[in-house]
Amino acid sequence: MIHPVRLAGAATLIAACASTVLGQSTAPAIFVTNNGNLRGSLTSLTVRPDGTVDLVQDFVIGERASGEPTIPGTNAYSASISPNGRFVAVSHATSATIEQVTIVEVAADAHLSIYTTFQTPDSPLDLAWLSDTLLAVTETRSSGTNRVHMYRFNVAGRTFTRIEAEATGGFASWLTTTPDGRWLFVNDAPLSGPRSLKSYRVEDDGTLTYAGINYPTGYGLGMGFDSVHMRLFSCSGSTGPAAVNAYAFDPESGSLTELLTSPAPVPGSSPKQAVASADGSKLLVGYGSDGTMRTFTVDPDTGAVAATGFLFDAGIQGSLGNIATMRLGSIDMVFTTDRETYDGTPRGVCSFVLEADGSLTERSIRVDTGGIAPSDVVVWAGLPTCGTADFDGDTDSGTDADIEAFFNCLAGNCCPTCFALGADFDADGDAGTDADIEAFFRVLGGGNC
Repeated sequence: MIHPVRLAGAATLIAACASTVLGQSTAPAIFVTNNGNLRGSLTSLTVRPDGTVDLVQDFVIGERASGEPTIPGTNAYSASISPNGRFVAVSHATSATIEQVTIVEVAADAHLSIYTTFQTPDSPLDLAWLSDTLLAVTETRSSGTNRVHMYRFNVAGRTFTRIEAEATGGFASWLTTTPDGRWLFVNDAPLSGPRSLKSYRVEDDGTLTYAGINYPTGYGLGMGFDSVHMRLFSCSGSTGPAAVNAYAFDPESGSLTELLTSPAPVPGSSPKQAVASADGSKLLVGYGSDGTMRTFTVDPDTGAVAATGFLFDAGIQGSLGNIATMRLGSIDMVFTTDRETYDGTPRGVCSFVLEADGSLTERSIRVDTGGIAPSDVVVWAGLPTCGTADFDGDTDSGTDADIEAFFNCLAGNCCPTCFALGADFDADGDAGTDADIEAFFRVLGGGNC
């Protein structure tokens, strides 16, 4: 129920507000890590409405000459973008025993700058934001105990404080989260012995509570989460027959239950990553040995995975990097990287439209990122065009809490989960105006912004 709110004094609140300046790209954008041993960088590219991409900046984090000692900023390996789009966290996988995590700030035009760095135990093969202030980072090693380290980000102080380190098994190389950041999935893929997928509840204080385990076919690589049907997918890798595993996820208990249609045999050699389309109707699977990206349909009821026969061939073994999907207006986009230059074919980032039949329509092919070995890719769909009745982001719309959060934001005190543009509810570039208040109450009443 929407309760009436007195608007008396609103003008005073507005006058006291300073415009909220948020750091994130105003346009849809993608960010690519370049995993060079001598030169590590993060590349930003904006995405046009037709799905083509434009290079903005190849931002060098670390560079050294051949033969010089290892430095922290090379080998930019994995990336994760904060929910508000302001920061991209980049992990590095150098030969050092203590590694750097670089926090890169994104400007409105998608240009990049270093905001801060911090150290984490070797090797951070993956990382993931759970919220704008909570970051999970793997400690991955081929022998000994592997862990997930949970860090709290003090944005104003530009510091990270470790909350805890959770032991996860023998080789933790991949992290996946639910969109609300309440659940974290970690794979354990040692060369020998049991392999598993574990789920953890993320508590309010940032600690992890173990919720369940499952044992996939093969290594359980490249986990991807479908938030529409609440399913988790993983890939077998190079061990055994090529297969994709599919699990139903219970958001109350955190348990994973393997579907009756899983594991699904798939064509190709060494599937390494599974990524769901925005609506969950398709699955994009990347392969290591044959360097292809193939598309599959997913049955909405059973979760059965079936090959469409459509694919993109990046080229030689190991050339295909990571895959990411994004809804762009009315079209479904797919982005991937080609890591290698071979037979005159350049490396770079590729964009495709994912069609209803699973075919891939090329938009930009091998756009040069300016870096060495473009690998991981993360997406940012751009700023929203208007706020919603769930202003505080707690999934409960049009409540007293939403109204209170909106007026707190007008006064300059926006909650971390509030609407990304803060007091600029109508997204016109002017925060805390009469137009924002009017738009807010129109949306609360069920109308348009």
